[in-house]
Amino acid sequence: MWRLTERPHPGKKYAVGITRGPQLSMACDRRSGVATIRLAVRDPYVPLADYAVIGDGRTAALVSRDGSVDWWCLPNLDSPSVFGAILDADRGGRWVLSPEDAAQIDRHYLPDTNLLETTYSTPTGRVRVTDVMTLPGGGLTPFRELARCVDGLAGRVTMRWRLEPRFGYGIARTRIEPRTPCPVATSGNSAMATCVRGTGNVEIEDGAIGGRFEARAGTRSTLAAVAAHGEPLVFPSRDDVEGRIEATAAFWRDWSARLDYRGPWRDAVVRSALALKLLVFAPSGAIAAAPTTSLPEAIGSERNWDYRFSWIRDSAFTLESLLQLGCHTEARAFFWWFMHATQRTLPRLHALYRLDGASHMPERTLPLAGYRDSRPSVSATLPPRSCSSTPTASSWRRSINTPAGATPSLSHGACTRILPLRAWASRRSGPENRATTSSAHPWTCDTLRAAARLD
Repeated sequence: MWRLTERPHPGKKYAVGITRGPQLSMACDRRSGVATIRLAVRDPYVPLADYAVIGDGRTAALVSRDGSVDWWCLPNLDSPSVFGAILDADRGGRWVLSPEDAAQIDRHYLPDTNLLETTYSTPTGRVRVTDVMTLPGGGLTPFRELARCVDGLAGRVTMRWRLEPRFGYGIARTRIEPRTPCPVATSGNSAMATCVRGTGNVEIEDGAIGGRFEARAGTRSTLAAVAAHGEPLVFPSRDDVEGRIEATAAFWRDWSARLDYRGPWRDAVVRSALALKLLVFAPSGAIAAAPTTSLPEAIGSERNWDYRFSWIRDSAFTLESLLQLGCHTEARAFFWWFMHATQRTLPRLHALYRLDGASHMPERTLPLAGYRDSRPSVSATLPPRSCSSTPTASSWRRSINTPAGATPSLSHGACTRILPLRAWASRRSGPENRATTSSAHPWTCDTLRAAARLD
């Protein structure tokens, strides 16, 4: 609390509000004329329940209700973050897109898709923001692309946006420079271009790219963050971005339509399946436990683990759900990832593996504040690898002793991996091995065998 020497107008109140920051209030005593300032610090972190996830099968992003992308890892799900404000509001980086004025917020996914729609209603108008991580199409397309469309629905709404890229969990040096046609942020062999259309002037200042524009009824503005890692950076046109948004929506609708479920609560079942699908790492078939790291079990707790790995037991639960819904492609992919990963650690079976099948997981503590000061923030991942490390069909066959030209199946070595797994789990049944045994429960083996039968 501070006392001011000047005498403002008695009885008048002054207030300054800052989004996700401190709020100052000042009041003057009518008798003495002495003003008092009170500082109320707002929590810069939003509740975890306020986040929605979008993804493309390779990486995922978390979008808050107030329009901030606070988590996005590049190039893959288990890579370092470029937006990490969820772990450090000051240095983590984010991408904010929201109305300047206070607004009522209504948010939902487009039916049968992983496209997120948020409608903001302000005193002057109404606007809709669609967030989507697009899927690559034919021809030259961005390596990764996060697109945001702003559609004016009624009246006029002043929108502001600010993109703060912070590569390498906010640790790596990030350089932003204007280029034609889009400003580009770079760090090492990673780059991100901010391609915007219909958003007015773009400004670069204080390590961020941003601007403001007015969304009027019937207008559309398109913003896209396109990224590349160790390859050329693509600058897409507006038509290309909007075309991929439509194609991505069509892909998700087609995938949902093929789910084999006709029972009650279909909408809830489909929505759950879509969420599980975002955890399937498309390059390998592994199923991640979560798209995040270092979020605490309880605020202030030290149990902040990196969950961007595939636990055999937990993945089997997801696999069972996908099998019941008829997702045979995902089940096959996970089974062969499992065969590849366990081949690399024979005769030992690990409780979890990396998404690329590796078992080497050096852990490091990140110099980040942590979600609501819950430390430590940890990462147990390695630098991103090139796509050339993805196993080929011939390496799959070698890993299970399948003759060349034959169709991989249980009869070609898969049983020799799964059945001993069941026996191994039975032997290690003591209390001291309970955590490890749960990862190799016989039920897990049965689920993997069911996936293997698909071939």
